[in-house]
Amino acid sequence: MKRTLTISLLSLALLVPATAFAAFRSGNYAGNTNDNRPVSFKATQSKLSKLSIRLRFKCTDGDKFETVLKGFPAQNIVRNRAGVGRYNATFTGSSGASRYVHRGGIRNKRATGTFTARRTYNFEDQLDSQGTVVCTSGTLRYIARRP
Repeated sequence: MKRTLTISLLSLALLVPATAFAAFRSGNYAGNTNDNRPVSFKATQSKLSKLSIRLRFKCTDGDKFETVLKGFPAQNIVRNRAGVGRYNATFTGSSGASRYVHRGGIRNKRATGTFTARRTYNFEDQLDSQGTVVCTSGTLRYIARRP
């Protein structure tokens, strides 16, 4: 009886870490933001890449525009104790006129996150870190799933 109980407990102890290790699935994720615009990315057990998000900017000069942002560098994904893959990165454009913040988590085949964008333009509609026209997306929330 003791031998059976010991083997059962050992089997259970080995199962728990394996379950936590594979708490989210690698692959392509796609979904929508809270304002119904598409978002997609690829996730492995350690990296998030190929991020693409469509968003709408509102500017201090009254202008509004939509664009798709992509081409971001890969982000690190770090698993927490519960096995959820967490990511959090800030991207700044080479001229310093744009800043993007992307953070969230992946559990099983579902990712939830937020994305915030800010760009500064001059009066000639060129990205300019010294510009006075500020365009922001607000904080967009999204849900993306892996098929």
